[in-house]
Amino acid sequence: MTEALSFDTFDEVTQRTKDALSLSEALYCPEGHAPNTKFGVRVITNSGKEDTLVSDLMAYLERMPKRDPTSQSVTCYVLGGPGCEEFAGYAIEEVEEQTEDGSREAVSVATVVITGKKPSLKRVVAGIELSVEGLEADAVERAEKKAEEEKGE
Repeated sequence: MTEALSFDTFDEVTQRTKDALSLSEALYCPEGHAPNTKFGVRVITNSGKEDTLVSDLMAYLERMPKRDPTSQSVTCYVLGGPGCEEFAGYAIEEVEEQTEDGSREAVSVATVVITGKKPSLKRVVAGIELSVEGLEADAVERAEKKAEEEKGE
């Protein structure tokens, strides 16, 4: 994974990957917390029937409390199969979410895309870990900015 990846290239590969996943015969969607964090992770993959990626991810991710489905901090799109180009990348962006009191709040979310003939657990985990580092840094920066604003009032 490299920082030299342009957003346009990442967006293009992400869309192609989502399109290919939507046409897959079967999809597997393990979810859990990234280890030692409260960042929710959802992995959407077609790699499950022929390999151990899904069961390995279920072992890697920490169990999340049972609740209604919600968006996750990290979403991974993992596409495997013959003819898939080798690609690994991630992006972090800021989005607005509605809070319980109805107000809007800026939060960071990460998207990880891994494609290839047989995507490896190592690559998916690396994408999750890099995403979590970025999300944690954004949370610290957002908290510091909020403290500065409150201090100035």
